[in-house]
Amino acid sequence: SVKADASAPRENRIAEAMEPAESPAVDQRALDDLEALGGRGFVDEIVGQFVQDAAAVLKELSQAVAAGDAHAFREQAHALRSCAANVGARKVYDLCLEWRAIDAGEVAVRGEAHMRRLENEFERARAALAAHDTKGSMN
Repeated sequence: SVKADASAPRENRIAEAMEPAESPAVDQRALDDLEALGGRGFVDEIVGQFVQDAAAVLKELSQAVAAGDAHAFREQAHALRSCAANVGARKVYDLCLEWRAIDAGEVAVRGEAHMRRLENEFERARAALAAHDTKGSMN
């Protein structure tokens, strides 16, 4: 809840407040690179796999938070980070990167807040990827 966010170090709260609200959810260059590599169908396949895999990983992350399992949280965040990098979901990637050394105390105190941020960023990325898919299929 809000209490957990308020317990964050002051520098973290300031950094979060200063992040640009309108930063793109997906780096278009990553999608362009994928398309150059394998064509439009390849991009669609990679994006579809990301959405499917990320949804499963988010469930695993939530379970890790509920269990207070920092090791499982780190492993799942690592898996999601790799998937996010493939499609240019930069903020999802950055969040998961931040958590590569998360400990049990951090999972216990801020795990739910971390999950809310991650779920919000995943939804932004999914919407951006869906918009990209719509743009691509109109060509």
